[in-house]
Amino acid sequence: MRRARVLALCALAAAAACSRGPARAKAGDKVRIEYAAYVDDKLFESSEPGKPVDLTIGAGQLPAPAERSLIGLRPGERADVRVPDAYGAYDPKKIEEVPVSAFGPDLRKQLAVGKVVLGTRGGQGVEAVVKKVAGGKVTLDFNHRLAGKTVAFRFLLVSITK
Repeated sequence: MRRARVLALCALAAAAACSRGPARAKAGDKVRIEYAAYVDDKLFESSEPGKPVDLTIGAGQLPAPAERSLIGLRPGERADVRVPDAYGAYDPKKIEEVPVSAFGPDLRKQLAVGKVVLGTRGGQGVEAVVKKVAGGKVTLDFNHRLAGKTVAFRFLLVSITK
């Protein structure tokens, strides 16, 4: 009789666990997602359909509010989130003028408004956008290209890989 009760309790516990369905994503989980990111209602970037990308929730691969929107999702569920200043506020102090001579001779010939140049700042690799070339000087914008923009993210949680 005692054994039958124990078996019945085990069966009930297993049924309860199954009725909760698949696990929900939590901070620290490795997940596979499909995503699309929109700026000014225009598609800015997305994963290829049917080719999910790997992400660890909370690792800082995306803006924190975007990553948090994945928490609690089950595989197959979707999340939409709008993140103001997703990549930081636009900072006018990140505009700098440098002499054209700071660039190598080959790059000097290619400097043009809108061109993205790579360099170092504070010992770290950075990107800057050329804003102006005049009078032997180049004006560079070191803000993230989406600084000051609201980014709308749309996610599909494909799987939780732990």
